[in-house]
Amino acid sequence: MNDKIIRGRKAHLYDLQQVVNGASLVYQTVVDLIALKQGDRLLDIGCGTGTVLRKLNVKYGSGIEFHGIDPSDDMIHLAQVQSELQTSNVHLQVASAQSLPFEDNSFDWVICTLTTHHLSDEIRESMYREIRRIIKPTGSIVISDFHYPKAMLGRAIVNTFMRRHAHISNLIQTPNESMLESAGFTLKRVEYQRPFKIVQHIVAEK
Repeated sequence: MNDKIIRGRKAHLYDLQQVVNGASLVYQTVVDLIALKQGDRLLDIGCGTGTVLRKLNVKYGSGIEFHGIDPSDDMIHLAQVQSELQTSNVHLQVASAQSLPFEDNSFDWVICTLTTHHLSDEIRESMYREIRRIIKPTGSIVISDFHYPKAMLGRAIVNTFMRRHAHISNLIQTPNESMLESAGFTLKRVEYQRPFKIVQHIVAEK
C-alpha cells in the first residue's frame, strides 16, 4: 500500500480540519522542541500547507534556510500562497519522502509532523534511510505523530476513532522509535502530547 496523498477538496479543508482536531497544540510543541541558530538549514518532510514552517519563519527569520516538501502539489500550492512563506529563505517543492532531492549531510534539522501515519512501513523505512543520508553528523530530527499510549483512555480513543485511519495500525505495530533505532538514529528525548498522550514527539540524532 502506498502513502496517502492529500489532494483536492481534502487539501483545501486540511487546515480547518487540523484546527478542529487540536493539531495546533502539536504544531506548537514541535516549534518549542526546535532550537535553531543562524545559518542552520531545516527540512520539513510532509510540510502540507506549511503551518510549522510559518511558525518557525516568524520566530527565527531570514537567518535560517527553510525547505519544505510534500507529495501533494495541492498542498504545496496552498503553502506557497502564504505570505509568511513568500520569502527568499523558504523553499517549497513537490517531492516524496522516500527519495529526498537533497545532497548528503546538508541539513541541521529535519522535522516530520503528523505525516508518518500517512506512509506505509516500506516508505517510512525508506524515509528514515534518506533522512540519515541528508542530515549532518551533528544534526537533529523531530518526528511527531500518533502512537499507542499506555493509559486506558488514550488507547480507547485510538481504538475507537483512529485505528483504521490511514496507516495508524502500522504505527501501533511498528512504532517510529523502533524504526528510527533500526535506521541508526539515537533517541535523545521522547515527549507525549497532553491531554490524552496519543501523539508522541521524538527527538533523535544521527
